[in-house]
Amino acid sequence: HPLQPMSAPASPLPQAHLRPERELQVEGATAGFVSRLIAIAIDVAIVVLLIVSTSSLTQIFALLLPKWVRFTAVLPALIAATVSLIPISYFFVTVAVTGKTVGKGLMGLRIVRAHGSGGLSPARSLVRALAYVVSLVPLGLGFVWVLFDRDRRGWHDMLAGSKVVYEPRSTQL
Repeated sequence: HPLQPMSAPASPLPQAHLRPERELQVEGATAGFVSRLIAIAIDVAIVVLLIVSTSSLTQIFALLLPKWVRFTAVLPALIAATVSLIPISYFFVTVAVTGKTVGKGLMGLRIVRAHGSGGLSPARSLVRALAYVVSLVPLGLGFVWVLFDRDRRGWHDMLAGSKVVYEPRSTQL
């Protein structure tokens, strides 16, 4: 017999389970939990920065108002309403306009329709932003659900009919 190279023994585990998530990033493939977790951490940092900035500016503005205006219930209610709208506005506007948040863009992710092709409509983007509350309230279980769902979709994805995928490198931020 001619000499044949020895082949490596077959592994009892599927090779995909041994590769890190970054090696599995295939354009259009559903994004993994770690990529999404890092993206949401970036987005939360941006939202916190926006809230702190807005609150600080509002406090400075309030100091310029007469005392009788500062002590009415209207100003605190207005501040609270503005601050609570920042997260929803951020997630709605960024997804409706660009198909991704800043964090998702930095991680090479895009939000698309779960069935069919293309990005989300403004209406679905708003539903997704509002549905973040549903995913967050029960101790974040709706976000963790990505680990258990076959299609790696969170509750907010299911409610909005969306999924998060890896995008082509040429269109990343």
